Amino acid sequence: MDSYRIFQEALSSIRQNKARSALSGFGVAWGIFILTVLLGVGGGIGLYITPAEMGGYKTRYQVPIFAEIKYSFLDWIVSPFVDLKAGGFYDYTLGGTGYVIRPSVGVDIWRFSISAGWDHNRFRWDIGRFGNPGWHIGVSYNF
Repeated sequence: MDSYRIFQEALSSIRQNKARSALSGFGVAWGIFILTVLLGVGGGIGLYITPAEMGGYKTRYQVPIFAEIKYSFLDWIVSPFVDLKAGGFYDYTLGGTGYVIRPSVGVDIWRFSISAGWDHNRFRWDIGRFGNPGWHIGVSYNF
């Protein structure tokens, strides 16, 4: 009985305040539209070339394969964004595997992205486990 009374009260309020109800509905619909237009989900592959001596090698080559969720604040040619990338990592130099988590902020300029953020990854090799967290700055081309 209480839910029926609440429903009747809501309908009564909508009937009494038609303009406010219409504007509220428009605001909610606009917010959902903007969120779906500016929110993106995708994936990618990268290449890390790290000058670090480890296992007798002077340079390490690593390939991340990741999923990405990205929110652009504007739908213009130049648009700031925040994103989060997460996925698996393979070290071709030493044959290790691991994971990567990378939150970042940046700006899209046409089909290019410039970003900076935190990079956290952890590897497992025959000689043990190692993490390699740090800051990153990146430039990418968006297909």
